Amino acid sequence: FPVTIDGEIIGITLWKNGVQDAYLFESDTMGTTSSLRKGPSGCGTIRLVAGDYIEIRLFQNSGGALSLFGGLDRNRVDIFRVG
Repeated sequence: FPVTIDGEIIGITLWKNGVQDAYLFESDTMGTTSSLRKGPSGCGTIRLVAGDYIEIRLFQNSGGALSLFGGLDRNRVDIFRVG
């Protein structure tokens, strides 16, 4: 996200089957420089069974819509099976 307001909050939540399961990241931004970028990231472990689904939601409170930055190395999700 581009940072537009001093004190803006951005975050990531992880949802399982429509219910929030984990709060992965939240950060207050500092400064209003248009070149400042904030890259939220997070890590979580969720037990899944056949038929479960997950959602990853990003939020921000700038008061308007913000676009994610493009690029193959900027927006990605890695999912691993453990066990």
